[in-house]
Order: sequence, then C-alpha cells, then structure tokens
Amino acid sequence: LQKLKHTESDKLQVQIQAYLDNVFDVGALLEDAETKNAALERVEELEENLSHLSEKLQDTENEAMAKIVELEKQLMQRNKELDVIREIYKDANSQVHTLRKMVKEKEEAIQRQSTLEKKIHELEKQGTIKIQKKGDGDISILPVALGSGAVPAGAEAVPGSCASPGAGAAPAVPLPPPPPPLPALPGSPEAGVPRVPSPAVKIKKPIKTKFRMPVFNWVALKPNQINGTVFNEIDDERILEDLNVDEFEEIFKTKAQGPAMDLTSSKQKIPQKGSNKVTLLDANRAKNLAITLRKAGKTADEICKAIHVFDLKTLPVDFVECLMRFLPTENEVKVLRLYERERKPLENLSDEDRFMMQFSKIERLMQKMTIMAFIGNFAESVQMLTP
Repeated sequence: LQKLKHTESDKLQVQIQAYLDNVFDVGALLEDAETKNAALERVEELEENLSHLSEKLQDTENEAMAKIVELEKQLMQRNKELDVIREIYKDANSQVHTLRKMVKEKEEAIQRQSTLEKKIHELEKQGTIKIQKKGDGDISILPVALGSGAVPAGAEAVPGSCASPGAGAAPAVPLPPPPPPLPALPGSPEAGVPRVPSPAVKIKKPIKTKFRMPVFNWVALKPNQINGTVFNEIDDERILEDLNVDEFEEIFKTKAQGPAMDLTSSKQKIPQKGSNKVTLLDANRAKNLAITLRKAGKTADEICKAIHVFDLKTLPVDFVECLMRFLPTENEVKVLRLYERERKPLENLSDEDRFMMQFSKIERLMQKMTIMAFIGNFAESVQMLTP
C-alpha cells in the first residue's frame, strides 16, 4: 500500500482509501465493550437504589399522612376542650357575680340587723320593752305596762315585769310619763299612731340556706296580725327535721347558681353515658346519611351485597341516586383506614361510620353506582328520546 500510494490512478487511490477507512482497531473495540458492561452494571445498580428510595418515599408519605390526620383529630379535640373551658369560664364569672351580689346583700342585711339590735337595746334601756331569752335560742319581746303598775289586758304576766303584787293599790311614787312612740319600721304602722300593747311577740331565727332561693311577691304581715294564726303557732325546728332541706334547696335554687339537679331522672341518665359512640364523619353528613339509611330499611350488608350484584329490586333507583351523594371522600377513607389500622373496636363506632367503613371497601364503587343509576333510568331515558 505504501508503494501504490503514489500512483496516479484515481480508481486505485479510491480503493486504497476505502481499505484504510474500513480498518478496525480491535483494542479500542475491546475497551469500549468493557466500558459498556461496567456502565450497564452501574445503571442496574442505580435502578435498584431508585426502587428502594421510591418505597421509602411511599412509606414516609403514608406515615406523614397518618400523622397529619392524627394532628387534625387532636386539633379538633383541643378546639372542643377550649369551647368547654370557655363555657366553664363564663359560668364561673356568672357565679362569681352572683356570689358578690349575695355577699353585698348579706352585708346589708347584717348592717340592718345590727341597727335594729341597737334600737332594741336603746328601747330596753328606756324601759319601753323587756327582752326575754329562751332555752332554744328564741327571743321574746315583752311590752312594759305604760301609765300604771299593771300589765294591760291581754298581755301575759312575765316574772320581772313592772307589775307588782299590789297592783290595785296606788303607788307611793308617781310613775314617769310614758316614753315617746317608737320610730316607724318597714311594715309597721305610721309614726304618730297610738300603739296598743300586744302580747309577747316571738322572733324566730332566720333559716340559713346554702343557695339563694327565689323570693315570693307578697306583703309580709305585721307581728300583731299573725296572733292566733298558723304562722305564730308553727314550730320551724320540727318541720326542718322532717324536711330534706338539701334536696329542697337543690330543686328550688335560683337559675344563676347552676341548673337544678333532676333527682327523678338521675338514675336513668347514668347508663346513657356509657352508650356514647365515636363519630369520624362530619356531623351533618352523618345525620343526613342516617336519615337516608332509615328510609331504605336495609342493613349495611344487604345494601353492599345489592351493589355488588347490581340488584335494583333490593335498592330502588331513587335510593341509589340518594346514596351517590354519600360516596366516601378521600379524607374520609383515610380516617376510616387509620382507625382500622389502629385495631380499635368497630363496635365503638356509630351505625353511620360502620356503614361507611363497609361501603368504602366496595371495589370500583363509583362506577358500580353510576351503572346502577343508568340501568334504573334507562327505560325512562329511552321513552324521552323516542319520538
């Protein structure tokens, strides 16, 4: 080839060049083959790593989704607890306001009582009345005879009064003039009206209650108007022994201090506390689903079995169309599956949630429901399209 390289024949030059162009470097080919095999092994290794990473990513996404659902449930629970705390805080504020009002009224009553006691002691010092204490703690106020040493008619004779054994005889020393009339008190006769001495008026101890009781809109009788009536003769201590005061106060306490305890239905409400069911669906959606299922009058197994076999005799087309509005959403499916994975008892779920749990497990549910609706409405559609 080197000798023929310098020939002047064009055809020969073309043949020589073609020969040189078709020469293969075997070493380069071997090196390329080894490089290709190494590259193929590397590609296979990278594909395997990619498969493992994809599986890990899927697991991570599932865990993150489950955690998000759990956090959403915790957030809903915390919101409910916050609402309860707000209600408790509101009730506590109302009770505090009521207690402050009660304390203020009690202080005013104590102040009025102290003022009245001072006036009674002043009248006792003046000799107008006489106070007699009894063994049971009650106090009797006895009027003192005015203008003579004898007790007026109708008044009971009390030891230590101004009457003397010789009441009929004239006293050796003239008596002092009668004292001025007592100041007018609430519910008493007007000032300036002459008072007629009355028998002993028994002041009863006020009955103290734990709760504030309702007040009757009535006008209190005057002390001299209850003589000879049941209000003067009744024994409060004996009645309080027979009466269950705690139950009476609980029933008739004012509304501001909390709702009255229903003693008749308390035993009936105890077993109802244990019948609370867990609800995973939205409240309104669960309520509407319950109404729809109640109209059908079928169990969840019967409904799901009828959907599997496209049984329009068991499930009318109207019920199928109503049921299509309750196809489980993606979020509902995730919540139901999470509840099932946590192996929580299905008996704790409400009837609607248990139905939705079984309803969501039907394969190609949307397609089956659409086919059933189409079959049920087929005759009507043909009739409408037929001229």
